[in-house]
Parts: sequence; structure tokens; C-alpha cells
Amino acid sequence: MIAVQEYVTQLENITIELIERINQVSYTELSQYADQREIISLKIISNQQSLNEADKKRIQQLTRFDKVILSKMESYKTEASEWFAKKGTIQGQQAAYNAKYTPDSLFFDKRN
Repeated sequence: MIAVQEYVTQLENITIELIERINQVSYTELSQYADQREIISLKIISNQQSLNEADKKRIQQLTRFDKVILSKMESYKTEASEWFAKKGTIQGQQAAYNAKYTPDSLFFDKRN
């Protein structure tokens, strides 16, 4: 079984690796990071009684990066929302131009 200190080290490593490349990181990499962080965090929580003060301090120091990571996630969220809104507008415009007409239909112009 891996010691809780090793889990804290893993968490530090993946967080620092992500922060060093935060401006180039893709949304899939952010998603993978979040999944890895959750797995490691759950392992740390399950071994919480083994944490010493130094480990707790290391974990606390990692939280200073949360704002940067959340900001990057928010920027991807905003970008995706804008893309979906634009796509919806385009589909609405296309629907107006691509209306289904029956070739056998007749139009009557009624003038008084």
C-alpha cells in the first residue's frame, strides 16, 4: 500500500505540471487532470488519519493554484457556450432558407 505522503506528492506533481502549461492546456487535459485529482484526493481522504502537519501544509499550498485552474475551465466553458449559441443561430437561419416545399403545391394570388 502506498503511503499517504506519496499520494500528496502525486497530487503536487500533476498540479504543478498542469500549472506550468496552463496557457497551452486543452480542455481534455483539464478534464483528465480533474479526474486524476479526484482519484488521488479520495485516496488521501481515505487515509486522512495518516496525514501529518507537513502533508496538510503541502495540500493547503496546492489550493493556491485552484483559482488559475478554475479560471481556465471557465474560459473553456464560456467559449463552448458561445459556440453553441452561434451554432443555434446558424441552424435557425438555415431552417428559414431550407423550408420544405411540396413541388405539387399551388399558390393563389387573390387580388381585390
